[in-house]
Amino acid sequence: MAKSRSPLLFAVGVLAIYLAAIVPVLLRHGFDTSTFIVAGDHYVDATQLPSPIDVRPNSDGYDGQFYYRLALAPFDLRQPLDGIKIDAPVYRMQRMVYPVLAWAASLGEPRLVPLALLLINLAGLAAIALLAARLTRCLELPALVPFAIVLWPGFVVTLTHDTTEILSTAFLMAALDRYFAGRLVVFVALGAIATLTRETTALVLGGLFIYELLLQRNWARIVLCAVALVPVVIWRQTLATIWGATPSSAAIDVLTWPMLGIVDAFRSILFGDYVAATGIKGAILRAYAFVSIAFLVGFSALTVSRFASARKVLVAGWLPSVALMAVLGANGPWIEPIGFFRAFTECWVVGCLLFDARFAHSRLALPALATLLLIWIGAAWQTTSAIN
Repeated sequence: MAKSRSPLLFAVGVLAIYLAAIVPVLLRHGFDTSTFIVAGDHYVDATQLPSPIDVRPNSDGYDGQFYYRLALAPFDLRQPLDGIKIDAPVYRMQRMVYPVLAWAASLGEPRLVPLALLLINLAGLAAIALLAARLTRCLELPALVPFAIVLWPGFVVTLTHDTTEILSTAFLMAALDRYFAGRLVVFVALGAIATLTRETTALVLGGLFIYELLLQRNWARIVLCAVALVPVVIWRQTLATIWGATPSSAAIDVLTWPMLGIVDAFRSILFGDYVAATGIKGAILRAYAFVSIAFLVGFSALTVSRFASARKVLVAGWLPSVALMAVLGANGPWIEPIGFFRAFTECWVVGCLLFDARFAHSRLALPALATLLLIWIGAAWQTTSAIN
């Protein structure tokens, strides 16, 4: 009985930690959950909104403002609408599951949408914790794996900015859980939903498809893995037809030669204007960004070293994600001290599932987990202190 309860208790504990991280922000803002939308007046006209939200003056805002707009009226394509203009509709609308769920949870009531966006992400965090514990048990992974997954700094960034990474990870992990349980029809459904929540999860599913095609050669499984990718292909083509441009065209300018983006980020941290703050705070932020990026590079290299003992299907699912991270430019997710965590989410989560008991018992394990905890605390401090 205790064993069956442990994933649930773990999920409750994780949820409590994330709630503790955001409660001070909510207290400062009178529990106004719209502060996590991070809306800016360059895209949001506060006088035209159907319900008041916190809008920052002289600001571009953040991605959450566009998911808020879609959650207000997900099936209305007018630009602008409700006082909000979406910067790149063909790109933002790839990730429709999060705003549609928020629209449904709020019953179409604008004043409830900010709360719905936050609650969905909190529920997603609980699901990630639960599924991390389940997958650890199913795959016989070390006990540190679920802790490494839930301490991913990208989740605290997502939670405080109303973006899609938490929900897409929850669906992706649920899909993997069903894949390893042999429930492939459910895997297809959950995987398809994951790709419509955040299109980069399709890289993981694509890796699974290639694994089944080249190594397993079971045609029933191959077809099912392919079917999981069909909805995102159809949806992207639909968006291209509606907007006269492909989603990829909106993101192609952030791609570069392998590793060049990371090298440029290091160069900017050490010698450029990567961090706007000066003095002691600027030095701390530069050190934080340097350590964080170096940690992710080290994590990727260490994950490669686990290939021989890891499940080959997970290796296949991880490789496309890390390949994407390698070709992202410095003008993409590496542009700010915490934004790159969001982009690295699938790479981190699937990579954690590749670590075995040999690593858990090595001298690297505890220092690595401690470093991750410090990076998570740093991300929580930066995100919550930036929301004034």
